[in-house]
Amino acid sequence: MLLLPESVVGFGVVRQAVILAGGTGSRVRPLTLTRPKPMVEVQGTPIPRHQLDWFAESGVERVVISAGHRAQVISDYLLACPAPVRTEVVVETRPLGRGGGLKLAAAALERSDEPWLAVYGDIWTRFPLTAMFAHHRRHATLATLALPVPGCPGEASTATNAAG
Repeated sequence: MLLLPESVVGFGVVRQAVILAGGTGSRVRPLTLTRPKPMVEVQGTPIPRHQLDWFAESGVERVVISAGHRAQVISDYLLACPAPVRTEVVVETRPLGRGGGLKLAAAALERSDEPWLAVYGDIWTRFPLTAMFAHHRRHATLATLALPVPGCPGEASTATNAAG
């Protein structure tokens, strides 16, 4: 989970997020022959739906999903099962490389002057986003990265450098 960028400090919640779902999922074939890797189900539900529910519970109002491989599967799912937050799918018509999908999705965000969350579409996790955002605001950093706590499923910590 990455919190990006914050040119204005002082917001109470993060209201927008990006889900990166552009990869081909070659390492998990045959699961990705008919769907993109994020649409693999966990407990009977595609991973992005878990993420959208988590974001909604945390106050996020809008999500942009950057999709590539089999993007139509994600769009069709969202039409059949409406998300709890406003969600838009932007499609990489060709692979954009490292950071390209993030840049594409960021350009579709409505509030470019506010902080936003970014998460890989194949990550299933839950931790208090409000605590992470409070840490981010308190230290007024450009970006905040949440890292898993080894041996503690569902917990995350925040890495800091000398500047906080």
